[in-house]
Amino acid sequence: MISRTVHVFFLALLLAAFTWSCGTDDDTGDGGDADADADTDSDADADADTDTDTDTDTDTDTDTDTDTDTDADTDTDADTDTDADTDTDTDTSTDTDLAIPCTPEDAEVLCGSVELCVDGYCCDTVCDELCEACDVEGYEGTCTFLDDTEVCGATTCPASGCAGNVFTSYPPSCANYCDGEGECISCTCDPLPPTPTTCTVGAGNECCVADCDDVTGCYTSAGACADVCTSSSLTTGRTCSDCGANDATGTCTTGTTHPCDASASCQTQACGGDNYHCRWSGSDWEWTDACPVDTHCHEGECVPLLDIGQECEGDAQCASGLCHSTWGICVVTDCAGQDDFTPCEVITDPDRSFDICVEEVCVSPGCGDGTCNTPGPHFPLADTNQRECYDNSAQIACTAFPCEPDGSPAFCGQDAQYGWDVSNDTEARYTRDLSVSGEPVVTDNVTGLIWQGCTYGLTGDSCTGGSATQTGWAAQLVNCDTLDWGGHTDWRLPDRYELQSLVDYGKASGPMIDATAFPATPNSWFWSSSSRAASTSHAWGVNFVYGFVYDYGKTSGYCARCVRGGPWN
Repeated sequence: MISRTVHVFFLALLLAAFTWSCGTDDDTGDGGDADADADTDSDADADADTDTDTDTDTDTDTDTDTDTDTDADTDTDADTDTDADTDTDTDTSTDTDLAIPCTPEDAEVLCGSVELCVDGYCCDTVCDELCEACDVEGYEGTCTFLDDTEVCGATTCPASGCAGNVFTSYPPSCANYCDGEGECISCTCDPLPPTPTTCTVGAGNECCVADCDDVTGCYTSAGACADVCTSSSLTTGRTCSDCGANDATGTCTTGTTHPCDASASCQTQACGGDNYHCRWSGSDWEWTDACPVDTHCHEGECVPLLDIGQECEGDAQCASGLCHSTWGICVVTDCAGQDDFTPCEVITDPDRSFDICVEEVCVSPGCGDGTCNTPGPHFPLADTNQRECYDNSAQIACTAFPCEPDGSPAFCGQDAQYGWDVSNDTEARYTRDLSVSGEPVVTDNVTGLIWQGCTYGLTGDSCTGGSATQTGWAAQLVNCDTLDWGGHTDWRLPDRYELQSLVDYGKASGPMIDATAFPATPNSWFWSSSSRAASTSHAWGVNFVYGFVYDYGKTSGYCARCVRGGPWN
């Protein structure tokens, strides 16, 4: 029995070899074998039996195609197979090469179907269980269970946060793990803490505010306590206190109370977003609305705003909105379009109280540096002290005055016939103050200007001590600005008109100045604070030798006499 079986086996091998050498295999990978048999089976059996095996053929033919044999043909070979098996080949297995990388685009060709491209490899099955994968290292292409360290699915929990006044806290994420036997252990996204925190506001709440915070959960913050504003008093600055966590039952503090009485006359106080003035109502002091436009509060009453030049105590009193900080009068804020000599304010160092507009620029005479260009007359013009009359060549007796309509008599209408000098003695023009020994101060009773009694550098009641300082223009500006003389420190260098007002035109020779009021005056040039606009390297001066005004280079060495005061103080 064994020998017969061996014989049959070798006979089958010979037949297969013959078939392989003589057959014409035109297989193109579509699954059709080129056996010598009339069927498409790859068996070399000559059996007449019907194969029903589900095994994978191991025939000796050289077919290496990836087709799937699903034939159920019957071999019609003439040989008689005495095997007991009935191999009918109906297998549904997949002739698939494993560990072949694939994509959905090439899976049909490489894997036989798109479904068999799993986890990036041609897989032996569709591998659709939750804890299976086809890309496990070392097992690529074979559907394999994941071990218990692998994440088999991940769930992103909702973000923690507020909804209304409820704060809910979730874990940052939730991951499912495999148990190593194909089962996935799931997780949940329960909020932490399990019961959400609810922000509440107590029934007795007055000022606190309960709210919900995206980071810390529930918190309580202080709300604003409103000001209490009545005509009798204003209460401001109230704050919220005693706010409890998640139970906002705080109370408002008392704040600051502002009474309205005579001591608070015209005081302004903000309350509840509005401004109030403390004013007299006619029967009592009350907090009321601010004064109407074009008025200001003065001694408890609304009065018209002050004009330029009127005395003031604060900016609110002036129509221009500016009260000069040292002068104490209302001044313009901008000299653009303003007439010359209009009061304004400019801060200089050292600062002076008298500031005026000149050619639409605010300047301060004697401002203490070499850049000042000072203005014209700002005081009553003094008479010349010329008390004699003259014809074309000599002194004559003054004629009757006023003159006749035709201008007669001859030489009528001269300086000596009218003005301050006609009704006042020469001695009435100036007053000397010797209260500070060695530092005389002279007041001009016509102009109101107050003068240093000695030329700068000279001292003594008769100005015989020291020596007159003759230096450049800029240095004399500083000398006067820093002078401490006769108990005063607000001296300045006079402008050209102020300085010229000292010239005595009644004298026949220099120095052309009242020698009683101003003894020991050098017969020389004196600087003014006025620059020459046409040549800023020059400044105006007065020649007391002859009594005329002229300009010279600012570096020239001339004398100075300082001045202070005037009608603006």
